Formats: sequence, structure tokens, C-alpha cells
Amino acid sequence: MTYDYILNEEMRIYYVLRAPSLCEARDREAAFKKAFGDAINVFIISPFEWDFLSKRFEIRTLEV
Repeated sequence: MTYDYILNEEMRIYYVLRAPSLCEARDREAAFKKAFGDAINVFIISPFEWDFLSKRFEIRTLEV
């Protein structure tokens, strides 16, 4: 499974698109907590915000 995200290292935030279901959101949250721990915060954003941020930051992929 892979999850795309945008990382703002300076602010210690990663951004993800809204998940289509609660089950998928829980699975994704568990994968990111395992990868990053609690030292980084998540912001769930809309496709519009994703498009805006992807022009400023690199889109990365977390492979689980």
C-alpha cells in the first residue's frame, strides 16, 4: 500500500488528501504514526489545497 503526502519539514506538518472512508483513514493514520511517530502533525486537506501545496512542495510517497 502507498500513501501520497506533502511534507513541510520547517513546520513539522504533513498534508494528506481526505480519505474516501473512515477505515482507509484509520489505516493511513496508523501507517504514518508508525513512520513518523507523534513528533509531526497531520493536516487533512481538500483537493484544491492539495493542488496549491503541490506547486510549492514535493509530493512524497509512503510505502507500507
